[in-house]
Amino acid sequence: MTDGDPPALPLRWDGVAGWVGLAGDRAGVTEHACSGGVPRWAGLRTIFRLASITKLLTSVLVLRQVECSRVDLDEPVRTYLPDFARLPVLAGFDPAGAPVLRPPRTAATVRQLLAHTSGAAYEIWNPDAFRYHTSTGTPSAATGDRRSLGCPLVADPGAAIHYGTGADWAGLLVEAVTGSTFDDLLQTQICEPLGTVDMTTVLDTEQAGRCPSVRHRSADGRWSETAVDYPVDPDFRPGGGCVYATAADVLLVLRALLCGGALGGRRLLRPESVRELTAPQTGPLRIPVMRSSIPFLSCDVPFGPEWSWGLGGCVNHRALPGRRSAGSFGWAGLYNGFFWIDPTADVAAVLFLNHLPFVDEVALSALDSFERAVYRGRRPERATGAVAARAPASPAHPSPMAPQGRR
Repeated sequence: MTDGDPPALPLRWDGVAGWVGLAGDRAGVTEHACSGGVPRWAGLRTIFRLASITKLLTSVLVLRQVECSRVDLDEPVRTYLPDFARLPVLAGFDPAGAPVLRPPRTAATVRQLLAHTSGAAYEIWNPDAFRYHTSTGTPSAATGDRRSLGCPLVADPGAAIHYGTGADWAGLLVEAVTGSTFDDLLQTQICEPLGTVDMTTVLDTEQAGRCPSVRHRSADGRWSETAVDYPVDPDFRPGGGCVYATAADVLLVLRALLCGGALGGRRLLRPESVRELTAPQTGPLRIPVMRSSIPFLSCDVPFGPEWSWGLGGCVNHRALPGRRSAGSFGWAGLYNGFFWIDPTADVAAVLFLNHLPFVDEVALSALDSFERAVYRGRRPERATGAVAARAPASPAHPSPMAPQGRR
């Protein structure tokens, strides 16, 4: 740490090492918390794999194309990506275990890609998708292998929420409508406007020296290093998870959104685009519990009826006492990275724990204590000019974004 670092939050969690948390408001960075103890840890300059936090960046890229009239959120995906129209719906499996496929009854829209209602699902949290992948040998989208794009939908578009590969398709969509690569779009439309330092899809040698391995915590509490990483030389960049960055880089994006789309005179999105991004997009549908099919990678993700997907993140419909306000917007990445934006309380924050499995009890407890520490002493009325998400009230329910302490 240096004299110029923001005030430190005195947080420590047994066994958790090599993590970084940052919080800020519209005016700047307000607090940090971090702990080393692992190879290649570099304090606040540590680089992390964003995993699904990439979905926020991909959604920003899509909305930038909406602003210049290249994309309509309510247009069918097939308008921009004809290959998407060829995806059938997985209706089940026959007695021999072969997939039963049928045509979709509706056409998925761009909005549904980003709000997880397109029918595209990750095998980690969907048993039918998991069975399809394992029985057919179809690779996961996370591999960047184009064969993964042939995986069928698990529901008709618009019929249900299934967390999945919509953002991976959205990454291909922005490439198609701009004629640029995802890497170039990330740099020219997000990194350069905001002045990020280390946000990238490919690490150079120096950056790799600041990117610790993802750790794993076993069921009996033992820690080990893994070789988990993004694919080298993929067929395509999965827009659902392919970016590296520091916590400071991510906080720049979050603070720009907190400020209505611009930071320091540099605009990322128009205010109306920020409102679209952070508003509930799933109508009466609420996010179900995400049951894990791969315990090594993820525990069950305990969502409930007071949560809806926005575009690239989710919206909580009730205030969480001692934590974020109703209408806050946030999400997470597989390696237990978490972010949220709370316009009412003038808070933006990000926490990278850098371990598996996702939302284990250690991660939820750490998120709980970090979030409470960020809000300690803050008052909601300090915020002005909030760009708040629209969210109706509904009953409380446990969620990874609303940690209930140790469990």
